[in-house]
Amino acid sequence: VVTNERGSHNEGYISFDYLGMITDRDGIPIWILPIEPKKEYTQDDRVRDIRVTSAGTITFITNRNAFEIMPDGRISWRGPKSGANAVEALHHGVERLPNGNLMTLGNHTVRMPVPFDTAIIPVEFGVIVEYDRAGKIVWKWDSYSYFRPAEIEFRKLPNGQWTSSSHMNAFRQTTENGVVYVFAGFRDLDRLIKIEKSTGKVVATYGTQMNSGYGWKYSDLFHAQHDVTPLSDGNIAVFNNDSISKDGVVSSLVIFNKESKLVYRMTCDVKGETNGKSEKCGGVDELY
Repeated sequence: VVTNERGSHNEGYISFDYLGMITDRDGIPIWILPIEPKKEYTQDDRVRDIRVTSAGTITFITNRNAFEIMPDGRISWRGPKSGANAVEALHHGVERLPNGNLMTLGNHTVRMPVPFDTAIIPVEFGVIVEYDRAGKIVWKWDSYSYFRPAEIEFRKLPNGQWTSSSHMNAFRQTTENGVVYVFAGFRDLDRLIKIEKSTGKVVATYGTQMNSGYGWKYSDLFHAQHDVTPLSDGNIAVFNNDSISKDGVVSSLVIFNKESKLVYRMTCDVKGETNGKSEKCGGVDELY
């Protein structure tokens, strides 16, 4: 049994996805997802990305929608489910921004022809959306306008069907020298990008180099990654799921600088307690 040392690392609380629970460092629940009378959200909705905001509210996403609630369960914001402001397939996370708006991640599909084949298949493109308090879209970035055709990787499955996915699975807004940027991560392409929010332009790209791209800072530091966290010292952190199907390869926390040089790595086979392999999910936050 591994226990936490008393007297150190006692600050803060820990949220547990799917359980709909926040505990203290001893594992004692201090908050449990309340019952919502109209069942707009329930504990059966795979509640995840539970975060306590600076405003004292709690944000999370379900398999149906994104929410911001008061601790007692009253809904203070929900993502639009229909109409012009709705986004197909909200997933992975929601973040309350300093201005009080909510940013979340979704996707949409575009039917595209497979090169050198007669097949036409749906291709998923990630979308980052910022909503105001009324649920109106005030900023949007669509990866469909970013990827060049040569970067869309079509793969044939064992059953002969074609598939293609970039799978945007992470975003994070940050400010540097007064300029607002949004980072985005694409798991299936081993790629992170940095978007200048005011223009929507990609100003830096990190990861395994593909056929084309913008502002490349090539590295082989991460694969099939989750999350992207710009740190206060200017470095960037990711949870590196990595090529876990290979023997001897384990998942890790990776921190690198703006030139894509490794700063720090911690593998997940901590003290030999686990095999260190995380096929999906994972994340990293900077504690203060």
